[in-house]
Amino acid sequence: MSDMDTLEELSEEYRTSIPSDLRRTRSFEWYLETLYDEPTVARNAHQRVADMFDFYGTSYDEETGVVEYELASEDPLGDGENTFYGRVVHEAIHEFINKVKSGARGLGPEKRIKLLLGPVGSGKSDFDRQLRRYYEDYSTRQEGRMYTFRWTGLCDVLRDQDPADDVVRSPMNQDPVVLLPEAQRESVLSEVNERLDAPYTIRNEQSLDPASEFYMDRLLEEYDDDLQAVLETHVEVVRLLADENKRQAIETFEPKDKKNQDETELTGDVNYSKIAVYGESDPRAFDYSGAFCNANRGIFSGEELLKLQREFLYDFLHATQEQTIKPKNNPRIDIDQVIVGRTNMPEYRDKKGDEKMEAFNDRTKRIDFPYVLQYAEESGCSGCSPASRSRTAAPSRSRRRRRRTTARSTRPTTSTSGSSARRPTTSPTSARGWTASRRGSSATRSRRRSWTRCTGVVGSCRR
Repeated sequence: MSDMDTLEELSEEYRTSIPSDLRRTRSFEWYLETLYDEPTVARNAHQRVADMFDFYGTSYDEETGVVEYELASEDPLGDGENTFYGRVVHEAIHEFINKVKSGARGLGPEKRIKLLLGPVGSGKSDFDRQLRRYYEDYSTRQEGRMYTFRWTGLCDVLRDQDPADDVVRSPMNQDPVVLLPEAQRESVLSEVNERLDAPYTIRNEQSLDPASEFYMDRLLEEYDDDLQAVLETHVEVVRLLADENKRQAIETFEPKDKKNQDETELTGDVNYSKIAVYGESDPRAFDYSGAFCNANRGIFSGEELLKLQREFLYDFLHATQEQTIKPKNNPRIDIDQVIVGRTNMPEYRDKKGDEKMEAFNDRTKRIDFPYVLQYAEESGCSGCSPASRSRTAAPSRSRRRRRRTTARSTRPTTSTSGSSARRPTTSPTSARGWTASRRGSSATRSRRRSWTRCTGVVGSCRR
């Protein structure tokens, strides 16, 4: 009985696993001071994802000349449960990361879909899942923290405001810096970038979402354009955590039946429960529940993206090139997210040969995820080698000469002050990666133990 955890111990373990400021509200003045001290709190989605890969560590194998990101090669959060093997796979992963890092610098890939292309079972979905899982964890840590804001005391000023909407969170989870007018924001970010120690610059040219723009205009009118009074009286800054289950800064979108799917699943729709209160054309009567809205400031994952109808893919044109969406009966909305798609070769060839899809094809960056076909790399995967077929642990790396740069821990940092996210490390060469998972029934694993082909899966070969 003494070995069993008590409720008090479980509660304390949970308390220490979440950020200490998760429930705390801050003033806009506090956020502005924090921004000057730690500029990385205002990073955009590409910058945050790029830093995330470096945060969990990198390693360089001098023998093979391959750079591996330990998020994929070691899986520190899962104790190696989902690791990737094979040089061609780590080269694919590194190509993906290079595009994200180029996007972080504003060099163009931030306006493109990162399209993971490969045959069935090549590891695309596992890598995408790993990416979302680690982004959730990174947002709980001091180095990956981000903030948003909420409006308070609205009923005190707006007479037609629904009492249920006296406190309204930013529907797009926007960074608090967008509350500053463009000229003042540019001045602040100019000073912030002088203090920033990173290979990119902090920039934010977004407009407030339509609902927040409405509240700002009405409140400024009430306070005779006294911005300070509005921000001090009606704005609270809160911590934002990425959470796929809550559809917060991470969203997964997949094709459905053509008759039961429309573009509002991507861009949002009218909130019919609020039409009777505000009217149809009021921005407060819009439901920001579209996939692009939910993924803002994080990752949009498109499963079997090219199986979507052509009309759906058109919505990606503005979402990528202009980084905006245009819902029905609502003004345009600025978005900030890393858009990742997955598809197989038949769908890719079909869309590539369609002249009507030329604009969409131009807005994709293809990352090839091939099979691992080299025996030396296959035999390194436990379950492929006869001598190690009974093992499920990762193969020994003792013969490899490595230079490591690691920065990982087993528990999120809970303090609200500290150093900013580490600078991305410079990779001496390119690398790509493959995924591995032990999940599945024993019957399924036994069927996968064929010697014809391997994709680098820990414990058993994946077909």
